[in-house]
Amino acid sequence: MDISCKFKPSFIAHLFNGLILLIAFVYFVYNLSEFDKFDAFQSILTLLLVSIAIGIHCLTHLGLEIYYDYDPINDISTFLKNRKDLQEKFENLFKKRHPNSIYSN
Repeated sequence: MDISCKFKPSFIAHLFNGLILLIAFVYFVYNLSEFDKFDAFQSILTLLLVSIAIGIHCLTHLGLEIYYDYDPINDISTFLKNRKDLQEKFENLFKKRHPNSIYSN
């Protein structure tokens, strides 16, 4: 199978952007005490940089949805709907944890 036909450059760039965003988030969480030492200006710049990074990632989601009909949330829900065995396992688990719920008939 020719991988270049399956994955377009924008999709690969989107995955790469998401990976970098995840690495930055993990780095931020592990070094939270260092970020507490920032002054107000550095904190604002850091928040703006994070906002830009998340915004760009969201825009690439929009582009993938428009041009390639890529909708990961819909894909996952369709997958789960088609997998009756997984759906039954999740329903049984929910019923066990919440026996008095209105969904536990």
